Formats: sequence, C-alpha cells, structure tokens
Amino acid sequence: MPSPQRAGPGLADRVRLAGVPGLSPRLLRRLVARFGSPAAVLRAPLAEIAAVPGIGEARASLLAAAPSAEDAERDLARAQAAGAAVFAEGDAAWPPAFAELPDPPPLLYVRGDAAFLSLRGVAIVGSRRASVYGAAQARRLASELAATGIPVISGLARGIDAAAHRGALDAGGVTIGVLGGGLARFYPAENLPLAREMAAGRGAVVSEFPLDMPPRPYHFPRRNRLIAALAAAVVVVEAAEDSGSLITADHALDLGREVLAVPGRVDNPNARGVHRLLREGAALCESGDDVLRALGLDPPQTAATTSRPDAVPAGANAAETALLAALVGTERHADELLEATGLDPAKGLAALSALELRGAVSLGADGRYALAVR
Repeated sequence: MPSPQRAGPGLADRVRLAGVPGLSPRLLRRLVARFGSPAAVLRAPLAEIAAVPGIGEARASLLAAAPSAEDAERDLARAQAAGAAVFAEGDAAWPPAFAELPDPPPLLYVRGDAAFLSLRGVAIVGSRRASVYGAAQARRLASELAATGIPVISGLARGIDAAAHRGALDAGGVTIGVLGGGLARFYPAENLPLAREMAAGRGAVVSEFPLDMPPRPYHFPRRNRLIAALAAAVVVVEAAEDSGSLITADHALDLGREVLAVPGRVDNPNARGVHRLLREGAALCESGDDVLRALGLDPPQTAATTSRPDAVPAGANAAETALLAALVGTERHADELLEATGLDPAKGLAALSALELRGAVSLGADGRYALAVR
C-alpha cells in the first residue's frame, strides 16, 4: 500500500520551491539555511536572495515564477489521488542515507512503501542497450541478492535496469526504482507495468522531481546520486566509457560505498566502462556471493540456484540443433551463426526465427543472439 501522505506544515512551501526552474538542490538547501524556512525564502526580498552566495540576480528572479500556493496544494492532492506520498527531510519516512549527501533532494515523491527506502540495498546499473548476456547477468544477480532479503535498487531504465528489477521480483524480493522525471511523466513507457508491480507491495518507485516534470538529460546524474546513496554497494553490468552508470559508481565511491563490476565481452563496446572500473580497482563480481562478501556478509550455505538455458527444446530439427550448439557459452550475430554451422542462409535464418519465437534464443540490442536464460 502507498505510504500515508504527510500533512505537516510547510510541505506546500517546499513544493513551491522545488518547482522553481534553475535552482539545484544544493542552492535550495543554501537558501533555506540562510532564511530559516521555505516560507521565509518565498517571502524574502529578491535583493536579499540575490546576495546569497551562488544565487545572484538571475537566479533570484526565478523565484518570481515559483508555483502558487494553490498550485502546490493542487499538486499534493493529485499525488495523493494517484497513490503517491510526498516526503521532506525530517519526516519519519525520509531515507537516513540522504543525510550523507551534500545536496539531498528537497522533496521525495514515492509510490509504494517508503519504509523500504530505509533498508540499505544493492544497486545494479548498466547500459540501456544491454546484450542478452548483460541482461541475463543483471537478472541473475538481482535474483540471488533479493532471495537473501537484500533490496535491489536501479533506475527503471531499459536494459540492465529493467532486468535487475525483474530479477528481484522473480525471486519474491523487494526492489526500488529511482526516476529521472516526475511520477506523472513516467519514462520509458514500456516499463510502466514493471513499476506498477514494484509499487504494489514489492518495493517503491521514487522521484525527487515534481509530478509533471519530464525526464531531461541533466536529470539523470541527479537521479544517479540518489541510487548511490540508497545503496550499500553498486554493481555495474555493461557500461560504455561514457555511460551514466559510471557516474553512479563515482557517487558511490564519494559516499564510501562498495563498487563492483561484472566483466563483459572484450569486443563489446558496452564492456569498456566496466573493464575500466576493474582496472581502477573495482571488485570483480561473478555472483551474488561476491556482493555479500564485499558487504562483510556470509553467503548462504546453499548455493544460489541459477537459471540455465535448456539444452535442446523438444522437437528441434537438425538446423535448430546446430544453431543451439553454436551458441553454447557465447553470443553471435546471424551471419556468424551461418558461417559456424554451414547452414544455407534461407534455411538457417528460418530456423533461427523459429527458435526465437519459441523462446529458445534471444536477440540482444547489440544484434547478437544468445541462448535464452529461463
């Protein structure tokens, strides 16, 4: 069930301040510290606001565009009607980990159970363009960790994030998604059913942005700091050299969190970021047990059960069997499979399509096929 809506004094004023464009959480915090409360900031003369270090006249003038008190109350009512709660620092449900941030969010919008935000979990992050291998590893790791009772945290993006959330849910565990836009502007749309499943008693979906704030590219580094703060460890699965997942890892290091990386294929550009992390000292992650050890926890006595591809589906013909054999332990493009098997292109591609339709193989975002992990 959603956490109950906070109705304490001053929340509407915080909503108004959070809706001012161009003011970062750090600057908002500075203004509240200077004037004593959000209400006092909203009442202060613009000249006094401009005199606060880091504000200046241009930013001070933005306060004139702050949402009205009526708009703020309307947004709070909309959030409640949509099953979301709004929390501010000082609330019982406010995540204690945010106290470690130099720029904690001014507000937090939560769908689901906010109590889960006080449990230190493990973040699993990575590329939106995940390979079949990468998605399978993220899902497996999340399942192993969730089965031990550890919440899995990620960003509800395509690829690795979605696989991690799904793995946690499959294991009957808890998972938390942190968005780069408002709850009413959910992105990406194809993950909305996943988010609803998470919020329906299996975790929480959270955002620091106002309900109708669209996702912007510069929102995601802000989102990533919250993921790092909520986690005791960050595991990176597939990341290019310029990936935002490396920003999450940097935030984690700044906060004293453990950082682990799952190695990938040496010829996959999406593995270069994780390999760089490994060269720079990130811990190698091959299983959930590696994460538990990094956190000083003993792995379960019984080894985690991991899914594996079926050897050969019932009724597979000779061409399908040859293709499956050529995919054992590896991923290949269609042309590589045809070369490895010597199959006629028309016959080989027809067999490959049949295997994909039957769920025996999966096609990754990088164009490679792999045995499907069930």
